[in-house]
Amino acid sequence: MRSGVLMLASTAVVWIICAIVFPLTAAAQLSFTDVAPELGMADEGLCADVIWYDWDGDGDQDLMVTRRFNDGNTYFRNDGDHFTRVDNTGLTPSTDGGMPKPADIDHDGDLDYWTRCYHTEGQMMVNENGTWVDRTQNMGLPVTTGWRDAAWVDVDHDGWIDLISGHYQMGFRLYRNINGSQFEDVTDTHQLPNFSQFAEMCEADADLDGEIELFITTIYREDYYFDNNGNGNFRDATTEAGLDLAEGFMGCKWADFDNDKYPDLLTQRADRHTIWHNNGNGTFTEMNVHGTEVLEWGDGSGYPGGAMYAVADYNMDGFFDFYAGIPGGCGYTTGQSQFMVMDSIRGLDIWFHDIALELGMDFHTSTNPTAIDFNGDGAMDLCTASNNEPLRLFRNNTMQNGNRLEIQPLGPNGERDRWHTRVEVYPHGGTQPIRVSELNSSNVSRNGFNSYFVLDENAHYDLRLSFASGTIMLPENYPQLNDIVPSQIGHLLTVRMGQTVTAVTEPPAVVNRLQMMPAHPNPFNAATTLRYTVPVSGDITLAVYNIAGQHVADLVNNHVIAGEHRVQWNASGISSGVYLIRLDAAGTTVSQKVVLLK
Repeated sequence: MRSGVLMLASTAVVWIICAIVFPLTAAAQLSFTDVAPELGMADEGLCADVIWYDWDGDGDQDLMVTRRFNDGNTYFRNDGDHFTRVDNTGLTPSTDGGMPKPADIDHDGDLDYWTRCYHTEGQMMVNENGTWVDRTQNMGLPVTTGWRDAAWVDVDHDGWIDLISGHYQMGFRLYRNINGSQFEDVTDTHQLPNFSQFAEMCEADADLDGEIELFITTIYREDYYFDNNGNGNFRDATTEAGLDLAEGFMGCKWADFDNDKYPDLLTQRADRHTIWHNNGNGTFTEMNVHGTEVLEWGDGSGYPGGAMYAVADYNMDGFFDFYAGIPGGCGYTTGQSQFMVMDSIRGLDIWFHDIALELGMDFHTSTNPTAIDFNGDGAMDLCTASNNEPLRLFRNNTMQNGNRLEIQPLGPNGERDRWHTRVEVYPHGGTQPIRVSELNSSNVSRNGFNSYFVLDENAHYDLRLSFASGTIMLPENYPQLNDIVPSQIGHLLTVRMGQTVTAVTEPPAVVNRLQMMPAHPNPFNAATTLRYTVPVSGDITLAVYNIAGQHVADLVNNHVIAGEHRVQWNASGISSGVYLIRLDAAGTTVSQKVVLLK
């Protein structure tokens, strides 16, 4: 692999395909650096999945590595300027674990997860005070091998997220979550897909009716699209939806490539990647996808190869790009991975170009790649693992002056299982959404559990949230969703699910003084997060000074609303030393010292 910083200039020519003015920025220069070794994440020869979430609830995205074929599992805690491998967390060392599916199943604020294991027994791991405990049998789930993919879906809209999991022999099973303490097999009372051999299951509210649909790829066989009629009853709508021609045989992702608010489907055929445009009426049309031809798929063994996707707006131009890890299976050599940057879109024509070779990312992978903003700088990074390659964490050096907004949706009691939350972003006072994070768990438009959008940080927006439980929050009823300026709220908004669609949220806690919370981490290496509270709305400055009193940087210098805010100081270009962080507002000054160590 090439060492050092990898750079490529990318230019986007954008055709607007509907009557919407998108607040796009020019495509930024793409630059990535593999920082895994220097951050303490060196690990060789991983046939594994890499799963990024804020597992410990401290605001940073942590990494769980689950290996295939009993090679052990690893948890890396994000400490801001480095990662710490944490043992004795309850992770089973000898599982054939593939892509754990996290959810706060018991509403205690901690992330639990279901691991679909094929060669070893599947596991329902419950987080009990920071330690995961295998509660599979205790909670009424079968202790058996042969599990393929799985999804969390609140099929009965009771607020408790249920489990749909596919088994190699038993087919699809639906387990109803009973108040977070038990799971009940209700497969026989629901209409579910009736086949067993499949590769991946991708769920989304494709028709925007509040119910989760399923697209399922199969190994060696045709694919299926199941429409959700409600209450977990699925019917085969593959042919009428036009997806009987999809022919995908490995990975799939739902992503709104044309920003029309309906999720489109990314998958592949034998010789190229394909995108199926969602027509908004229950049907799909194959787009003319230019530049995504695959020159090498399959290893001659009969295994079909395929691709696993990490979709994100990597160059922050307002449209999705995708990294295609082309695995085929652990130990198979099936083809070089690709990094597809979207150039333009016009009608049903969409253009990409592959920059993997220029970025040094054309190596073989073995499992699902993941897009994540691990360091909180606003740019989506990329993590990959491979059977014969080291763990790689590519830091995205692209910066757009903070042009993004993250939404953290929580349940009524602060639960973090609400990834099935559709967030729509509107220009303030507008009626047409310009960005949408879909009602699914595919990590598209997501940073962990948070919805993530590339937006002008100084523009004004309204939000609409639709929860899988049926609750809808509108800006006219919830003031915190009305007239949002990302730069004034630290680019992060936490929203707790309301009880009714018309209820007005409780007023926020009163902030009665200017205050800075301790920086985390401190001391730090490259970046530290600063949290502060402002008692009244007004102009503030948050600045950095060196020990000699010389001004180093302005972190915030504008009008902010009253309340708590968060900002990150990325000091990667600053020399080691002691620095003073000073907050000035309405004639009052507070400060704290931080130590930068390199």
